[in-house]
Amino acid sequence: MIASVLLLQRDSVLMKLSLMLILIGSGSTHNQCDGENLSCGPNQPLIRFPFQLVKEMKEPCSYPRLCLSCTEKNETMLLLPTIKLQVIDINYQRKGIFLTEPENCFSNKFMQIINFVQSYQFESLYYEPHNLSIFNCTSAGHRYLRYRADSYSQDLVSCPIFISDSLDSVLKLDLTSCTKMFDIPSPIGFTDGYPLYLKWFKPNCSECEAKGKRCKWKTNNDTEGDIECFECTRKRIHVSKSLIFATTGHIRDSYTFAF
Repeated sequence: MIASVLLLQRDSVLMKLSLMLILIGSGSTHNQCDGENLSCGPNQPLIRFPFQLVKEMKEPCSYPRLCLSCTEKNETMLLLPTIKLQVIDINYQRKGIFLTEPENCFSNKFMQIINFVQSYQFESLYYEPHNLSIFNCTSAGHRYLRYRADSYSQDLVSCPIFISDSLDSVLKLDLTSCTKMFDIPSPIGFTDGYPLYLKWFKPNCSECEAKGKRCKWKTNNDTEGDIECFECTRKRIHVSKSLIFATTGHIRDSYTFAF
């Protein structure tokens, strides 16, 4: 009987301590490791350095920071100064990001994308500069090009200007009914209707990762893109004897809890 009473008292103490620690943890500030497994939802890319998750344009985000936000449909969006691009995937090992235009119309945002690539020193899958061909498909006679029949297909009615790599085959792309307008040089090579694949080289966290550490910006307002290494340690909350006594009415050894 006495053993049962002692057991109940011990369980009551542990329950009170657990509740107290939950309240302490929920009111504490986030540490550097809190955002290591963020994402916008199932089947969405993980969001970690050098990207940061923000609430639309309400939070400042300028070079060198790369800001992502979540839509109401749990889609991941890359926030640029004047446009948004949907993030399909992020390969942190290869430092690559796959992007698409939400309305499958890259031509409407072509110059903003080029400015972003040049400002943030991104590179496309092709390392050398490319020439892009610009087509007017207003008189194409059909809504979609026959070579594509998926969710990335460009709607030629709402977006009649089609961009392709100048090396791509007009026949293969089904552009024979479109009118070629001109060629332009571009630091990236891509074709409308396909995700845009870009690689970043800065910031480079390889040295930190080789030491088993993480990367972070040196300062919150750093505009040079300087980074530093840090060790990702779990938060620890130390509960003293006096706090345990005040909460439970019993004196126990002090505890340290990791979060």
